[in-house]
Amino acid sequence: FVGKWIYKGQRLHTHDGARGITKQIRQGKRQERSGFITPDTKITFRSRSARFVWLVQISSEMWDYASPYEPGGGGGNAAGAASSSSGGGTGRKDSLGEDEDGSCEIYFDKYVSFMHRLFEKWKELKVTHSLTVVFFSRTYLRSSHG
Repeated sequence: FVGKWIYKGQRLHTHDGARGITKQIRQGKRQERSGFITPDTKITFRSRSARFVWLVQISSEMWDYASPYEPGGGGGNAAGAASSSSGGGTGRKDSLGEDEDGSCEIYFDKYVSFMHRLFEKWKELKVTHSLTVVFFSRTYLRSSHG
């Protein structure tokens, strides 16, 4: 790219197949709309198509209610928290994704809500990440011998 003009939003391709989009052009602390690349130009590459693998353990706790009284909604149990969530809830979330009215949410539902917010953020950022989610569980079997 040395010796070429670029502009914000320009799609760039290299001879070996790498491709990208110019998102920011800066001169010092000032943002510019276009610029000329010299041998002294510092280029920062950020991946907009990372590959993720998430391992999600499905356990009996995934069907418990998260406590609305603890930061992050952790530590609740189904019996104790179910009675405090009988108000039905408004469905509105605060900035952390917690219910504003203090109602409880099942951990699995919290995971699904998180995934929805994540995909919306990726869509907003126009990224093309690849996500593989592996759900796993374990089961204890009793021995029939003895």
